Amino acid sequence: FQTFKQVLTPSGFQKYEGIRARLVDSILEVSFDDRTRLKCTEDHRIQLADGKFIEASSLVPDMEVLSVNGCAKILNIKKIKQKTWVYDLLDVANGSVYWTNGIASHNCVLIDECLAGKETVRIRRKSDHHEMTMRLEDFWKAV
Repeated sequence: FQTFKQVLTPSGFQKYEGIRARLVDSILEVSFDDRTRLKCTEDHRIQLADGKFIEASSLVPDMEVLSVNGCAKILNIKKIKQKTWVYDLLDVANGSVYWTNGIASHNCVLIDECLAGKETVRIRRKSDHHEMTMRLEDFWKAV
C-alpha cells in the first residue's frame, strides 16, 4: 500500500512533498461573492484574476481573485485575533500553485521575495523543514 500525496491545482492533480504546520496569532477570513470563504495568514499568497500574486494582507474588497469557477470578487475581509494552527503544502509540482478552498494560492515565498526586492528571505531546510530568515546577500553566497 502506497500513499500518494496529490492536490488539485489549476493544471490538474499534482504531487506535493508534505505539509508545514505553524501556530499563528491571527488569521484573515476573506468572503467572496460566490459564497466561499478563505481563512489564511496575512502572508498567504493569493492569485488575482490578472495572474499576479499578492499577500492576503494587501487584499481589499472588490478585488477579483482566480477561483475554480473563473473569478471571485472579494466582499469582506475580517481579521480574527486568536491563536490558530495553519497548514501549507510544500513543494507542489508544476508551479507551486494549488486551490485553497477554491481560491488559487502559492506556497513558494523565496522567488516572490526576491522579485519584490526584499533584503531578507525566509528559507526552509528540506531535510527537517526548519525555517529561518536570511539576508538575501548571504543566501546567494551560500548557493
